[in-house]
Amino acid sequence: MTPSDSHAPARPAPVRVAEIEAGYAVPDTARARAPAGPWRLTVADGTIAAVIGDGGAVTGGVAGGAGSVIGGKRHLALPAFVNAHDHGRAVSTLAFGAGDDALELWLPSLAAAPAIDTYLESAVAFARMARAGIVATNVTFDPRGDDRLIDHARAVARAAAEVGIRLGFCCPLLDRNLHGYGPADRLAALHAPEDWAALGGDAPLPPLDEQIAAVEAVAAAIESPTCRVLFGPIGPIWVSPGGLAAIGDAVRRTGRQAYMHLLETPRQRAWLDREHDGAPLAALDRAGLLGPGSGFAHGVHLRPEEIALLAERGATVSVNTASNLRLRSGLAPAAAFEAAGLAWGVGLDSMSLGDAGDLLAQARLTALLNAGTGLEPTLDFAAALRALTRDGYRVIDADGLGDRGRLTPGAPADIALIDLERLAPDRAGAGGDPWSFLAGRGAAAHVTDLVVDGRAVLRDGVVQGVDLPVLETELAARLTEAAPAIAARRDLARRHRAALHRYYAEDGHLA
Repeated sequence: MTPSDSHAPARPAPVRVAEIEAGYAVPDTARARAPAGPWRLTVADGTIAAVIGDGGAVTGGVAGGAGSVIGGKRHLALPAFVNAHDHGRAVSTLAFGAGDDALELWLPSLAAAPAIDTYLESAVAFARMARAGIVATNVTFDPRGDDRLIDHARAVARAAAEVGIRLGFCCPLLDRNLHGYGPADRLAALHAPEDWAALGGDAPLPPLDEQIAAVEAVAAAIESPTCRVLFGPIGPIWVSPGGLAAIGDAVRRTGRQAYMHLLETPRQRAWLDREHDGAPLAALDRAGLLGPGSGFAHGVHLRPEEIALLAERGATVSVNTASNLRLRSGLAPAAAFEAAGLAWGVGLDSMSLGDAGDLLAQARLTALLNAGTGLEPTLDFAAALRALTRDGYRVIDADGLGDRGRLTPGAPADIALIDLERLAPDRAGAGGDPWSFLAGRGAAAHVTDLVVDGRAVLRDGVVQGVDLPVLETELAARLTEAAPAIAARRDLARRHRAALHRYYAEDGHLA
């Protein structure tokens, strides 16, 4: 199977939008209000040209371009959402036997993942994101164990372009610990020889300099105004100190951003503390991997002084609340990030609650879990909404924020519309302001339309660039075909999990 052998029918590109109408709007997601309108936004050349609303105020004044008019008085307009960390999976890990578990015991279960066509899975994943109001996603591409990274990257980029969303593509980089945290010989001793061979345990990883060169080759193949390629070291667990230094050199040489997993679990905290004398962030800093273009996933077990260092360097952390709950990793201290001035975003990590892919609901959950117990919240929904619509975009393009997160002339025309009749049919008794309903109920099911770069990617709940029902039917058929292979690999994955459970349990630091 090639990385993109899906034969789903092509569809016309989403149409241009000239005007967006709404009864309410959130003109700045850093401000906790949704003032009444009516609102009218004109769009030209992919940006907001003029805004009329909030008591009749007019900003801008430039006429919109050619295109359609969408929305209406029953809608709430707000900047669209950024999925700051994902893996682009459309097949639930539950579908191949990888049930929720501690991360280190869940990872070996991925060995049972079916070899589904990359374009097909990416297109389904991205179309579902668009349906949830997601304008951009940062995808850490999982190592596939083959040498077709450019082919896979082209398939992912094609899927994002056809759906119509923005893409950050993180090319995987690693030079150690592919099968667990520690020496390969100790891990191999806990496996049957045939299992270790089937896992590719003794297969050498490509030299890191070749992997770094491959990133630039991928960039030459797929980069565009709506697709950015990033260095994607899997994380300091999986990259040696020398490898981190080499990636840092590449970041300085090319100006390309880097993004990695960091301190997701207590076992990672313990292992990295032993590896780096209790100061893994200092090691990243020496390698040149802390800075305004640096992005990190999770950060669950960051210490206060490390949070302060990341804030000082201008880095960004993606908070992945549902995934961390499902994989027993803990809760990222988003309130501490906020208090320290550390930019943070919200990510699905392809592991949302109930596999619903609901990023807006996850932002609300993150705010609730970090609100504390005092009379004033330590983190509120307004902060989470800013992270969701603006700051998460830093991990894709730290230099391209501009007026993202605001409905103002010159800002990107990346806008979601929410149906107030679905969100708050009972809002009249609360004075009509939908802000509290958005904060208390907002969910993907309330999103009806999504405009990306001035194009209507989602109209009345229907994805425009691809035929999602057709793609989902094809994906289901591929899963049925792969069932025997999944079953065979699942048995291997279970034995691998048992071996790793013993390995970590025997190490007092990692139990």
